Amino acid sequence: MCVPKHTNKFVLSSAAAEPRVSMRPDTRNWIESAYYDLGVARDLLSSERHMYVVFFCHLALEKMLKAAVSECTREPPPKTHDLIYLLKLAAVELEQEVVDFLGKINNASVPTRYPEDLAQAIAAFSEVVARDYLWETEEAMKCLGCSLGWRAS
Repeated sequence: MCVPKHTNKFVLSSAAAEPRVSMRPDTRNWIESAYYDLGVARDLLSSERHMYVVFFCHLALEKMLKAAVSECTREPPPKTHDLIYLLKLAAVELEQEVVDFLGKINNASVPTRYPEDLAQAIAAFSEVVARDYLWETEEAMKCLGCSLGWRAS
């Protein structure tokens, strides 16, 4: 598990299992929606819809980053799917391996969202690949949640 490098933009909760009291309602909503989508990704893995596991992992990370942007800027996040752009706006510093994964899944987003050749996309995102993306997404979500003072139960 990674530990994010915290900036002074966020104040961490002393109670790790609870979100901090001063969290904005829209931030909380983005986080809850992100974890809902992560659950969908897990369900899709069980139903062998591997390409869409990656799609929902990206969606969960996008929403978690939008939570961070919302909390940092005190304004609604932009309507974008670009995880790296959102990470920059959020002013959250993460370990390089997490940033690298965000870049990797960011690049996988378009082929899972708009596959040019469905059969080829399905073949490219095997069960092993989907499990790897899901595991890395779960780890990145923990890091991002920590930066917001949130730990999923």
